[in-house]
Amino acid sequence: MAVPDIADGTLACFSTKLHRGAPVRMVFFGSSVTAGIVCKKRERSVNFPQQLAQFLEDRLGPTVNLTMDVYGYPGASPHFMRACHSSLMQTDAADLYVI
Repeated sequence: MAVPDIADGTLACFSTKLHRGAPVRMVFFGSSVTAGIVCKKRERSVNFPQQLAQFLEDRLGPTVNLTMDVYGYPGASPHFMRACHSSLMQTDAADLYVI
C-alpha cells in the first residue's frame, strides 16, 4: 500500500515507518476514553488506543510493528494532563504522542 501524502513532516515520517513495518511507539495521555471506562466491544472493555491499533492492523496488515503506552485517568481535566505531561513525557521515548 502506498504511503499517503502528508503535509506535516513529523507525521509523514511516522506514516512511512508504519507502512514499512518499522518499529513504532505511540504514547497516549487522556481521561476515561483513553482508559476505556465506557467503551464496550464484544463484552469487553476496549480503550481508544486499542481501537486505533486494531484499525491500523486491519488497514495495514500484520506487518504493523506497534508498541503503545497508555496513561488514562478517568475524570482528568486538561489542566491535570498539562501538569503531568512535563514530568511523564520523554521527548525521545516515542514516535508519536497523543494527548
